[in-house]
This record gives sequence, C-alpha cells and structure tokens, in this order.
Amino acid sequence: LLDEIRNALAGKPLLFTFRTDAEGGAEVSPERYLSLIQTAAGHDGVDAIDIELASPVFDEAMKIAGSKPVVASFHDFSATPSNKEMEAKLRKMKEAGAQIAKIAVTANSPVDVARLLEVTARCAKDFCVLTIAMGKDGAVSRICGQAFGSVATFATIRDSSAPGQLSLEDTQAGLDQFDL
Repeated sequence: LLDEIRNALAGKPLLFTFRTDAEGGAEVSPERYLSLIQTAAGHDGVDAIDIELASPVFDEAMKIAGSKPVVASFHDFSATPSNKEMEAKLRKMKEAGAQIAKIAVTANSPVDVARLLEVTARCAKDFCVLTIAMGKDGAVSRICGQAFGSVATFATIRDSSAPGQLSLEDTQAGLDQFDL
C-alpha cells in the first residue's frame, strides 16, 4: 500500500499517519502500533512519520522512527487544555526529538482559540510547531495560525476529517486575504 501511495503522490512528500482510537482513529494494540511505525520507518518512500504523544509506547516509537523526521502529535476532541498543559505537551514532543510538535484541540469558545494561538506564538520562537483548533470556533485558526508561527494547516478536498476543517478552496481564499 505504501508503494501505491508513494507512486500516486508523484514526488510529493509522504507523512505516514496512523490514528489510534485515543486520538480519533482505529483501535490497535501498542504492539501493532509499533509494528506500523517500524514498517513506515523502514520504507524508503515515507518521508516523515506522525507519532502520537498519548501512545503508551511513544518513547519506543520515537526510537523506532530512527532518522526519519517525526511530527509528534496530540489531539483533544473535547476541549482546549490549559495554556500550561498545551505548552508542556509541545515542549515534551520537541525534547523527545520531534522535528515538528503538533497539537489539535477543540475550541469551545473564541477565548480557547486565542489561548491556543498565544501558546503557538510563544513556542514557535523556540521550535517548529503546528497547531490547530477544531470545531466551529476553531476554524479561524486554520487560516491565521501561520501568523502566530504554526508551520502548516489542514484542509479538506472532500469529506472533513476533523470538526471545523475548511475546504481547500475556503482555506486558500482565507490565506490569500491575509497574504499568508
């Protein structure tokens, strides 16, 4: 399957991601999760690997990734943690060796978005971060995150993979409005 995906991408980078049930994906044992990371780490066509911070085998998965760049990630589908907790998670990812530290949280108010962007700006001074606020209130973070130091955003071509995810067209229009 990785070979097929690599060929279909026509030279574009491939980030291997497997979401466990704790992070909004499928149920899988820690051993199977490590096996998937091992497969990705050993495949020449995989350019980077997403590793979940909440995984009970996070440290081992980071070691298995070896020389492949890592996007360490954390998702909260119900709330926006405290600023202290968000910053601690991002810093833990960086200290573990991730090239990009990513958090996606659920914004239940505009204040939640403002708090996420404050943490983004503070951490982006020191290392590479990717932050997203999910939900209706969080959609704005997908457009303005770059202004606060987030290195990327996510958009959908068809079906949304996260609450508040904007279409590619809407995302591009928003980014164009702010010259980002």
